[in-house]
Amino acid sequence: PEAYRIPADENLVAQYFLLYSATGDPADFEEEVDYGYKTANVRVFMNSGFYSDGKVVVEAAQRYIDEEFDAPGISATLSGRVTVDYHWLEQLSESHFQSVGLALALVWGMASLMFRSVGAGTFATVPVAFAVLLVYAVMGLTGITLEPATSMFAAIAIGLGVDFSIHTVERLIHAMRDEGKPMEEALRQMFPSTGRALFFNFAAIFLGFSTLMSSELPTISRFGGLISVAVLAGFAASLILLPALVVVVKPRFLRSNSEEAGPNIHIRPSSSAAILFAGMFCLTLSSMAADASELPSGEEIARNIDARDDGTILSQHLRMTLTSRSGTQRVRDTRVFRQDFPNENRVAIFFESPTRLKGTAFLTWDFSAATEEDAQWLYLPAARRVRRISAGDRGDYFLGTDFTYEDVKKETKIALEDYTFKALGSETLGEQNVYVLEATPKTPEIARELGYTRLLARVRPDIWMPIMVEYWDKAGNPLKTVRIGDVRQHEGIWTAFRIEAENHKTGHHTLFEYTHVSYGDEFDPIIFTEQGLRRGI
Repeated sequence: PEAYRIPADENLVAQYFLLYSATGDPADFEEEVDYGYKTANVRVFMNSGFYSDGKVVVEAAQRYIDEEFDAPGISATLSGRVTVDYHWLEQLSESHFQSVGLALALVWGMASLMFRSVGAGTFATVPVAFAVLLVYAVMGLTGITLEPATSMFAAIAIGLGVDFSIHTVERLIHAMRDEGKPMEEALRQMFPSTGRALFFNFAAIFLGFSTLMSSELPTISRFGGLISVAVLAGFAASLILLPALVVVVKPRFLRSNSEEAGPNIHIRPSSSAAILFAGMFCLTLSSMAADASELPSGEEIARNIDARDDGTILSQHLRMTLTSRSGTQRVRDTRVFRQDFPNENRVAIFFESPTRLKGTAFLTWDFSAATEEDAQWLYLPAARRVRRISAGDRGDYFLGTDFTYEDVKKETKIALEDYTFKALGSETLGEQNVYVLEATPKTPEIARELGYTRLLARVRPDIWMPIMVEYWDKAGNPLKTVRIGDVRQHEGIWTAFRIEAENHKTGHHTLFEYTHVSYGDEFDPIIFTEQGLRRGI
C-alpha cells in the first residue's frame, strides 16, 4: 500500500512525474492536470444516469467542497454531465409547470379572442387541461419521472388537445348561436359530422405515437406512451366531457343569436425549407526543381550524413522548453555530457532547474551491438536513490519531450541499418538549397520499434546535415516536424544550436536550445556511473 501513496514531498512528486516521462507520451496527463501542475481534473464515474441518484452525489460533493475543501490557496468546482444535469433538472419541475400554466393561459386567451367570448375560451381550454392533468396522474401511478423527454409531452398534448376542443366548440356555436338550433339537435348533428372528422384525426395521431411504445429505448417508449395517453384524453374530453359541461352549465355564449358566428378555424401545417450545401476540393501538385539524375543516390546522401563529424566528447548546457497545446510552458535547464566509448555511447544529463528537479540526473548507456540491451538510470534526490529504468522501445518519448530516444541518440544523423533511402530531388528551403531524402523502415518490426513508417528529410549538401525532417506515424498519418536551426561551425564541427519539434497530433511542442558547447573539455568519466549521478556536477 505504501507504494500507491502520494509522497508528502512536493519535490519527490515532481521527480516521479519526470520518472514517468522517461518513456511516457508528453501529452499523457493533459486531461488530468494542466501543464503547470496547478489545476487537476478529478473524475468520478457513476453507474446510474437517474437524476435522483445524481442529486445525492452532487449535493454531497458540493457540501464537502464548501465545508471541508477550504484550505488557503486551493479551490474546487464541480463540473461534468452529472453536475450540469443536476442544476438544470433541479429547476425543470418548477420551470415546467410555469411553462404549462403559461401555455394554458395563452390557449385560453387566444380561444377567447377568436370566439369573442371569455366563456367560450374557458370551455375550449377545459379538455386541454384535463388531458394534461390525466397524463400527470398516469406518470404518478406508473412511477415515470419528469425528465427532458417526458417533460415534452405537455407541449404536444396542449397543441393536439386544443385542436379537438376548438373544433367542438366552434361547431356548437355555429349550430346553436348562428342557426338557432336547440342544444339536443346541435349535439346530435355534431357527433356524425365534426365528431367523425375528429375521430379520424385522433386515430392517425394516436396510432402514429403509439408505435414509439415498441422502442427498446425506455425514454422513447415512455414518451410515446404519454403522448398516446394525452391524445386519447384530449379527444375523449372534447367529445364527452365538453358536451356534458355544455348540457349542465348551458353557457351564455351559446344562447344568443344576435352575435356573429365565431370565425372558422383553419389548421395549416407549417412548411420547412431544406438548404443543401455542396463543397469543392482542389488538389495542387508540385514537382521537384532538379533532375533526379543529377543528384547523388539516397544511400549516398544517408552515408554522408552518418559520416559527418560530431566529436567523440561533448559537454553543453541544454534548455528544454516544452509547450502544451494550450500554450503553457515548462522550462528545464540541464547540463549534458556525452562520450564515445568502445562499442557504446554514454550520455549523462543533470537537471539544474526548475527547483523541484534540481539535482535529478539521467544516465543512459547505448550499446552499438543490437544484441545488447541499452541501460538507463534516473537519480531522484528527494528519494536519495538511483532507479534503474527500462530502456523501452527506441520509439518511446524522451523525458516528456517530442523527441524519441532514437532521435536523441542519433541527434542530427540517420541510422543506416534501419532505413531504405531514396533521393526525391532538390528544392530551396528558405535561402538554402537542399536535397530531399525519403527514408522508410526496412521491416515492419523496425517501423514498430521506431514509431515511424516514413520520414522526409531536407538535407544541406554543403555540410550534410538535415535542417527539417517530417515524420509519419504507424498508420501513415503526419506525426511531427523537426526543424534544425542556428547551424554554425563550432570548434571545427558543424553544430545545431537550436532544434524544435512540433507534434501535429497532440499540439505539443519541444524546443532544445544549446549553449556553452564544448567538444574538447575533459571531464571525469565517473559522471557516467551511478555514483556520479549521486555526486552531481
